[in-house]
Amino acid sequence: MERSSRRGSAPVLAILVAALALVGSSSRAQTLCDPTSVLTLLAADTQTQRSLFAVSTPDSGPDSWVVLLDANAERARLLPDSLAGLRTGSSHGPGTFLSAIRCGEGCFQPLLWDEINWQRLGDPIHQSDDSTLHMTWDHGGAPWVLFHNLTEQAGVTDVSAHRWDGTKWSTAGRLRVQAVGSPAAAADPGIEDAVVSGSGRFRPGHPPEYWLPALPRSSGGQVIALARAAAFLTDDGRLMVSTDGGSTWLATEWTPWDRAGNPTATALPGTDYSIDRPTAAPLEALPILWYDERTPGRPALHLARWAVRSGWQSGPTIDLSDPSTPSVDHVLVDAAGRWTLLGACVEARQETHIEALVALPGALGTRRVEIPLERVAD
Repeated sequence: MERSSRRGSAPVLAILVAALALVGSSSRAQTLCDPTSVLTLLAADTQTQRSLFAVSTPDSGPDSWVVLLDANAERARLLPDSLAGLRTGSSHGPGTFLSAIRCGEGCFQPLLWDEINWQRLGDPIHQSDDSTLHMTWDHGGAPWVLFHNLTEQAGVTDVSAHRWDGTKWSTAGRLRVQAVGSPAAAADPGIEDAVVSGSGRFRPGHPPEYWLPALPRSSGGQVIALARAAAFLTDDGRLMVSTDGGSTWLATEWTPWDRAGNPTATALPGTDYSIDRPTAAPLEALPILWYDERTPGRPALHLARWAVRSGWQSGPTIDLSDPSTPSVDHVLVDAAGRWTLLGACVEARQETHIEALVALPGALGTRRVEIPLERVAD
């Protein structure tokens, strides 16, 4: 299907043209990678394993840049960020990057990444200025924009969904949901043209619905839709899984360290360790990061994956106290089980690169790499 359209009103086009010129006209070469540099994940394509990061420093001046990273190819490009400070929303899913800019009161113009820059995708969508935007793709190849608003109920989010049908943005309903996590919108792993956000499912031609009958009892957390399963990551660092569509939830007792040698030792979640998941990850299995603080002064990071059929699979353990270990600022993982752990952006020997650790599927060790950062001509 056709994924983009250049339709839109003249006022919106004028706003976009002005935004594109705001920074692009003043782009200049400068030192971007130093100890103060910060990479911020803007969007991820879980199908191609490409990610888009903003890179900034406290004294980067009026110029801003984005890094287009191809994790599997271990290469990256540095591009002028023509919409620095104007973008809103984030995109994670099986499709190219999506974003939006404000186009007036209660007006949002969706954008589609077109290799080196942003292009308009259809006409503006009108929603409350208090909304936060979350974008994704369904497995049928259609982009979605979900608007989130807080409600008077703690832990409940009001979600309005819109789907691109090839020519226009069509509403897909509104629903109050619970247990929204990060990312806040994802492709439904079991229905080709549906997406999920927290406990809610949105699908064209169908009223919004809840995709599981119940959430586990918890003071808070995020629910994750997986292929043939669901997971719930609590705010205090506990993990529960369901293999029967959410009717029954079981707390996982597995840990990546060996307890056989000291069976009486008990590690407390939230105190001795914490768990998290990569933001940019496919939904075939559940990758989990275990931040291990059991030994004072010797923090470690354990990588593991859980799937319905195979259960837990241990990955590498990284000694974070080792001075030679690069920082771990962002973690990417693909459907095959390849991990890419990104660290700092560095300029050395007149070259620019991103420090990274790579772990191949099934490996118990990591390979340190320097991902070259190619500066694209302005």
